[in-house]
This record gives sequence, C-alpha cells and structure tokens, in this order.
Amino acid sequence: MKFIKFPKILFFQLNRFDYDFNTDSRRKLFDKFSFPRILNLNSFSEDYDKIKEIYNKDKLKQLEKRDKIENEEGK
Repeated sequence: MKFIKFPKILFFQLNRFDYDFNTDSRRKLFDKFSFPRILNLNSFSEDYDKIKEIYNKDKLKQLEKRDKIENEEGK
C-alpha cells in the first residue's frame, strides 16, 4: 500500500485475535505491540519512490540515517 498524502491523523486498527485450530475457536492475542514515538512511514509514500529515483544511493543513505537518528531522539 502506498499513500499519496498522509492525513494529519492516521489510525491503525490491529487484529488482536487469532484462530486456534486445536480448540477450533478464536483466541485473543495479548502480545505486546509497540512502535516508536515518531513513526517513519517514508517507505509507504509515493514521494519516497520518487526520491529514490532522483537521489543517488549515498544521498538516500544520508536521508535514511537522518530519519533513524530523528526517530531515536524522539523516543
């Protein structure tokens, strides 16, 4: 899935149930789910694909490194 433009507020709906074939029933998942405070969704943007084509590999690595540092600082 690619986004043309991200909305100001993006909601995620998590499927927190799984089917248990042994008991032939659904069961609730209690696994921990976490994500960074600043979520980098560049790879889901159509603009990101254009950036890949325009910039050379070194420039793209610099951008990805900057995004990673910003995400780590936002924790």
